[in-house]
Amino acid sequence: MPLCPPRTYTQQLSASAQINFTGTACYLFGSIQPDHDLYSVTLDGVPQGVWNGSSRAGFTQQLLWFGSDFGSGFHEVVLTDVDGSKLDVDYIVVKSAPE
Repeated sequence: MPLCPPRTYTQQLSASAQINFTGTACYLFGSIQPDHDLYSVTLDGVPQGVWNGSSRAGFTQQLLWFGSDFGSGFHEVVLTDVDGSKLDVDYIVVKSAPE
């Protein structure tokens, strides 16, 4: 089930979206487009890397990042616009392992 409104985006340098959830996996989906570029992700304060969201053609609802197999409980993911180019989130999926 999506956790954010469709097409949430920014073009502001260092703008970020903080996603708080309880679960064991998180999937961020958004667009890769010619006017998109670098973004970073942190999970529970630990940098996960920097990715390039640029593409010659435009595609929506693409997997931007995922993390799984983290302990059950409360987590925080932060998605940050690294260079001020466009960055958008189409939706977020959170999953929990069976108890």
